[in-house]
Amino acid sequence: MLRKKHQNITLSLSQPVVAELHFYLPDRGISKFVEEAVVEKLAMKKKLLEQQYIEAAQDSARNEVFNEWEHLSGEGLDEENTW
Repeated sequence: MLRKKHQNITLSLSQPVVAELHFYLPDRGISKFVEEAVVEKLAMKKKLLEQQYIEAAQDSARNEVFNEWEHLSGEGLDEENTW
C-alpha cells in the first residue's frame, strides 16, 4: 500500500475550535479530521468555480463584449502618432 507523503504546516484556529477538536477527537485523529474537512471544502470550491465558468461561457452578452474588445486590442499600435 502506498502511503501519501505528508507535510507539516502551522494553522491558527480559534480557541473554541481547538477545544472542540480535542473534546470530540483523539489527539492522533485531529490531523486526519482537518485534512478530510479541507479536502471536502476544496471539492465544493472547485465545483462552484466550474459552475461559474460554465455560466460565464454561456453569457452571450458578456461574450459579445469580450469579442468586441478582442478585435480592438492592438488597434492603432502600428500607426504613427500624429499628435
